[in-house]
Amino acid sequence: MPGRGNLGDLLERIAVGIEKLNEPPPPVEIEVGLPICPVCHEINPRVTTAEQGGTGRMAEIYLEMKCDCGARIYGAPVQWSMHDNTDTLRAELVERIEHVGNGRIARDGL
Repeated sequence: MPGRGNLGDLLERIAVGIEKLNEPPPPVEIEVGLPICPVCHEINPRVTTAEQGGTGRMAEIYLEMKCDCGARIYGAPVQWSMHDNTDTLRAELVERIEHVGNGRIARDGL
C-alpha cells in the first residue's frame, strides 16, 4: 500500500522525539568566580554601573560597568539573594563583608 511507509516513518520520528523530551536537559555550566576585573585583575574593584533601563527576566539580567582602571566590563548575577527591604539586604552585605575579612572590601555605600 503506497503511503504506509511514510506513516510508519512519521510514527517512529514521533516516538524518538517523545523519548528525547523525556531525557533530562544537559546541565548548564556557569563558571562562578570572585569579583575580579578581567582587565586589571583587581579583586573587588570599585566600579560604576551604567544606566541600562529596559525590562526582562531576572535570570537574563547582566550588568555593564566601568572599572576604576577605565575598562568597560560586564557581569551576570549567578545567584540571587532576595529581600523585601533594604535593611535586611544591607545587614546581609555587612555580614558578608565581615566574613570575607578582606581590607579591599569596604563598607562605603552600604
